[in-house]
Amino acid sequence: LNMNNELVNPKWEIRCSEKYKMGMGKTKWNIFCCAVYLFTEYSYDSISVRNITSEVGIKAASLYSHFSSKEEILSMIYDYLELYSEELMPDTEYFLSLVDQLPPNEVIKRTFIIFPEEIKDIMAKAIIIASKQMRQDERADALIQKMFINNPRDYMSKIIIKMIEKDLIEPIDLESFLIVHSNYYYSALLRMFTEHSLDISEWYKGLDFIFNLIRPVSLV
Repeated sequence: LNMNNELVNPKWEIRCSEKYKMGMGKTKWNIFCCAVYLFTEYSYDSISVRNITSEVGIKAASLYSHFSSKEEILSMIYDYLELYSEELMPDTEYFLSLVDQLPPNEVIKRTFIIFPEEIKDIMAKAIIIASKQMRQDERADALIQKMFINNPRDYMSKIIIKMIEKDLIEPIDLESFLIVHSNYYYSALLRMFTEHSLDISEWYKGLDFIFNLIRPVSLV
């Protein structure tokens, strides 16, 4: 604590620019970040409002002036994850435009979303929270499926189809490729945000193995 009885650099603190705070003021942001930390380190069910207020150093009334319940905090974590994952992910048209500019494997590598450093930690934790809640929370399940299965499958299928139509790659069994890609993408990305994390070089080795299934058309 400092002279104003405020926590100095608490372990849950996340510093980022205002554009990544969803309009939250200081106290609301602190509550949000603390909840993200506690839900990740322990579990959503095991953490109470009292746990959060005690960690932040505020009274329950202060928390309830920003969030009506613990459930609303969880909902906002989902909102945060969905908003910035969609905002930071280039749209499909961008990937399709790269087909005419880069080698096939390089285009596909560009589809991997990389969060800005300042929100990498909070996005990772939000993904862990959503993945933990999948079995008991329909929104968490739908969000993870959208981020890691449906969206990648959608843009990847369009990229592969365009490459085949432009005679850039040999025809492949598209459905089988999409199954292999989506399974790897889903499992590897979730693993990247846990204590069993893959480093980026391991991630690319796995992708390279899958991408080698795509063979550029020989110019000879």
